[in-house]
Amino acid sequence: MRYLCLILVAVLVLACSGKSITRAESVHKTKNGDTVETDGGASVSKKGIVEMVQENHEDMVDLSPGELYLDRVVLTTAKDSSLFEELRAKALVEAFENMSLGEKLLAIGEHFMGVPYVSGTLETEGEERLVINLRELDCVTFVEYVMAMALSFEDTAGDFRSFTRQLKNLRYRANERVSYEARLHYFSEWILDKEAKGILSTTNQTIGNATMKTKVDFMSTHANLYPVLQNNPSLIARFKEIEGSISAHEFRYFTSDTIAHIEHLVENGDLIAFVTSTPGLDFSHCAFAAKRNGRLYVLHASTRENKVEYSPVPLSEYIGQMRGVTGIVTARFR
Repeated sequence: MRYLCLILVAVLVLACSGKSITRAESVHKTKNGDTVETDGGASVSKKGIVEMVQENHEDMVDLSPGELYLDRVVLTTAKDSSLFEELRAKALVEAFENMSLGEKLLAIGEHFMGVPYVSGTLETEGEERLVINLRELDCVTFVEYVMAMALSFEDTAGDFRSFTRQLKNLRYRANERVSYEARLHYFSEWILDKEAKGILSTTNQTIGNATMKTKVDFMSTHANLYPVLQNNPSLIARFKEIEGSISAHEFRYFTSDTIAHIEHLVENGDLIAFVTSTPGLDFSHCAFAAKRNGRLYVLHASTRENKVEYSPVPLSEYIGQMRGVTGIVTARFR
């Protein structure tokens, strides 16, 4: 009898107002310019998200344990899967196979232009879920969704399950199940994790003109801002360990005043992470590099107009409008 119906309903809770925090809430608030985000979203208004119903039992007979696990933990809507299929169809007619990875990232990212900026979409009530919300984005979820799509379109299957698998690999540490503590809350660890997985390489580690000596401790020292940590104080010790490991790494970066002179080193689709001077944090924003009319711009989920857009001016000018940003780290997807 065909009966399988995995219906899991979750409700997003109110995190902190505005955009503050880390990916755990992932945005650490600095209310000017393009918010301080570490890895993917902070406060949101209460909003229900209904998981897709798996209606066809036969479709799941040959799934691996890993795929069955992802089906259990994913939290999305039929609308999101439809949006994915729309983008997948467009990718098939846009000759993606002839594009470089960087060009693919920009092409996919442009399909999200105008999508509203909403922080905190990853925060759910109860156990951590692999949230897929393509209708509301912050700077990190935008990067993750676009990258996961690009990778899944290169997959033989290229379907929604492939996208889900790629997204899980981007958002969480390797070989760890979906959990709050396994999520990559600090963007410096997000970058290091992708390097270890062979997904990207930092392009300015040897040529950056300054060294970023980061001491991250925002989450453990502001646990009251994070409902999960506040309700599970035993996790704070684990986050202190994670923060200590992250703080042992150094990044070379380009200071803001040098960006106009290094534009030629950056390619379309490169990852750009914005170094912040906010104590306890590492990066405040992230974006895709985009060359337009011979100059370097960024495509990103921005708080300037609260939507996905291209920067209105070249990055060398735009960065001056971002409070607390001291420079950029660049990385190239492989």
